[in-house]
Amino acid sequence: MIQDLSAEELAVSRAIARVDLYHFARHMFLALRSSKWQRARHHKLICDALTDVFNGRTKNLLINIPPRYSKTELVKMFTAWSIGNAPDSEYIYTSYSADLAVKNSYECREIIQSDEYRAIFPDVRIKDDSSAKDHWRTSRNGCVFATGARGTITGYGAGKMRDGFGGCIVVDDPHKADEIHSPTSRERVITWFQETLESRRNDPRRTPIIVIMQRLHEQDLAGWLLSGGNGQDWTHIKLPALSDGGSALWPEKHSSQELVRMREVSPYTFLGQYQQEPYSKGGGIFKVASIERVEQPPSGRVVVSVDCNFKEGSGHDNVSIDAWCNIGSSFYLLDHIAKPFSFSDTKAAIRQFCTQYRPSAVLIEDKANGSAIIQELRNVIPGVIAINPKESKLARAEAVADKINAGNVKIPRFAAWADEWIAELASFPNGKHDDRVDSMTQYIIYQTRQMAGGFR
Repeated sequence: MIQDLSAEELAVSRAIARVDLYHFARHMFLALRSSKWQRARHHKLICDALTDVFNGRTKNLLINIPPRYSKTELVKMFTAWSIGNAPDSEYIYTSYSADLAVKNSYECREIIQSDEYRAIFPDVRIKDDSSAKDHWRTSRNGCVFATGARGTITGYGAGKMRDGFGGCIVVDDPHKADEIHSPTSRERVITWFQETLESRRNDPRRTPIIVIMQRLHEQDLAGWLLSGGNGQDWTHIKLPALSDGGSALWPEKHSSQELVRMREVSPYTFLGQYQQEPYSKGGGIFKVASIERVEQPPSGRVVVSVDCNFKEGSGHDNVSIDAWCNIGSSFYLLDHIAKPFSFSDTKAAIRQFCTQYRPSAVLIEDKANGSAIIQELRNVIPGVIAINPKESKLARAEAVADKINAGNVKIPRFAAWADEWIAELASFPNGKHDDRVDSMTQYIIYQTRQMAGGFR
């Protein structure tokens, strides 16, 4: 309880709260809720990122975080804290629902009107004529305007024409979960962001935009921004509920055991909303729930499989490199990497895999950059095999789908690449990339033919 603090302790806590957002959030939570915040590591990470926005170190911030992990609470605290430090700041606050945006705006106003806030920031007041929940002003001509995604913003702007912080645009969960599979609904949100919301920055060069949301679809607003949709750089903070090493982001909320159970029950929802690795639902060829995650893959004869790209660099297809082994009827993916490598980086990555795993064969599709890679590596790496598939990508995927769907493909439980790999398989053939699928099918077809009496 805040009243349990001595006068000296309270004065010190208030002084720290004025300058430190993380402390301010904890202090105000204790004052308003009469209980301590159930803190987690990601709370400070988010506060630090928001503080960088306030201090001008970050202009465009994108945070992807699981639902009910305190994102909205922290955004409200940030708005109140930054108003305390810059009372004339101007904000636009949006969410998928106008009612939700207005509710959060009103709760932020209540924070500012509380006695404890006034003790921390005594010079900040809400103007007496600001009774509307969706639009209110401070006594220093600061302003907060709340609206739903695709709502009207005529007459309102965010930010100030100056070097220091003057407000920002906040986008808090712009998509409604039950509408995310409608291309029309997704495109409306993105169009609104691009054609309406971005134009409301009073200083286009300096007014920050904060987008904080759970991932719901490959082509949601976050996906569009990360693919360069609005042509600007974004500081991206991705907070998966379950780390690569199997640790829970907020164990008091969800234990690692509970998160693993959630992943097994509903991989689509878990990978998107909780791991921030969405895929396009409805691929349907591979039943990713059948892919077993094992603690320690066995050792055996290793084959490296490579799918090269046509063009290098960000925005183009990835080079996908796998290390596989086969035990009986099971195929174990030991290691994997997928990046838009340059020609020289592709060669280096293949060599690294071969040094580490000493494969008996290196499969490289004889197309795109693969043909040149084959020529370059044949004389320095033993076992390079040029693969010339006659079937389409879809036909090759369908040829091996029964093995995936029967549970014969297994991957390391906590591999850093596991979620992205599964997401691509789940979305095939409707997903953005298919490189991981190509290197996988290339290996399984090769190995199956070897087991049947020779590769043709």
